[in-house]
Amino acid sequence: MTLPPMPQPDTHCLDDDTGKDVWSHSADQMRAYAEQAVAAERERCAAICDARSADHWRAYSDKSSPHFCDARFEAFSDEAEECATLIRGDNVALSRHARPQEG
Repeated sequence: MTLPPMPQPDTHCLDDDTGKDVWSHSADQMRAYAEQAVAAERERCAAICDARSADHWRAYSDKSSPHFCDARFEAFSDEAEECATLIRGDNVALSRHARPQEG
């Protein structure tokens, strides 16, 4: 995983140990950075599914391919496309549908 670059610190404070003025990252700034990192990794994973979907679709639709009009390859393409869609989606909402509701 490649992390996005860290933002410039936005909080000025006094380091009690050294007695020097220092800059640090605020909690809000670090939360935003974490959201960026997660979004970038999610997109990287979804792009793998996109590439796999395209490969299967090419095999299905290329008349010179041994898999031309092979319904399995059309299904493989659809499944990989769905995988990308789910990765890009709201995982909280997806997990609510996957588990039975309590109460």
